[in-house]
Amino acid sequence: MDKRSNLISTFFFFIVLSGVMYAVSQTPVGMGTHGIVEVALSPMRDGVLTVFAKSSGKPSALQLLQDENSALRLQLVNYQNQAREIQALRDQFAVTTVNPQTLLPAKIVGRRTIVPGFSLPDQMIINRGKSDRVQKGNVVIYKDFFLGQVTSVSEHTSIVDMSYRKGFFTSASVADSGAPGIIKGQGQGEMLLDNVILSDTLRLQSNVLTKGAVDESGKGVPPGLLIGKIISIDKKPSALFQTAKVSLALDIARLDNVFILR
Repeated sequence: MDKRSNLISTFFFFIVLSGVMYAVSQTPVGMGTHGIVEVALSPMRDGVLTVFAKSSGKPSALQLLQDENSALRLQLVNYQNQAREIQALRDQFAVTTVNPQTLLPAKIVGRRTIVPGFSLPDQMIINRGKSDRVQKGNVVIYKDFFLGQVTSVSEHTSIVDMSYRKGFFTSASVADSGAPGIIKGQGQGEMLLDNVILSDTLRLQSNVLTKGAVDESGKGVPPGLLIGKIISIDKKPSALFQTAKVSLALDIARLDNVFILR
């Protein structure tokens, strides 16, 4: 009780002091020092008002401004996220050769990597699962880029193996020559185009596409999706086949939204 009385006394003291300062400020001398005195005493005034507001159970003006600022920041973040999702949809349906009716938008909610922040993720987690009729083996794309396949599905999330993950493979072909082969994941965004016969032509920077590995039920990897580009060629006359290193043609780290082909 004494503490509250002291606060009220201090508050009214500053009100009286403010009245005196106002009266003085109307004199010629006071007008010359008005700004200086106001700047000097404003921190004490704001401090007393803040303490008084807290003791009375009401938020201070500063607290209200901080709360409003936090709310505006959250609104801005939500707006930016929605803008990216809308742009991803526009980009997808503007360039894709896949039937848009078979595509399900998904958001990347997690990435599995060997060294977080340094190595590319071999797997990503998306916010779609059994409740969205996602199944193991579904292909995941962005625009016309082949990213990988769903390997594990829970009720509301799925795990996607990236095309460059070690152990991943699918049939492929070179866009400009039609040379067929097998794409094998090597990790860190790189793949190996293997089993290409020596007589087929391989060129640096040529695009490598999915050849198509769809079964009778329609499941599998469709043809014509971009896997990456050739960055080096290993061709030995004594070997049965030639190989080529293939690099991912997309910045995975910047992706927020992808599409599931169902």
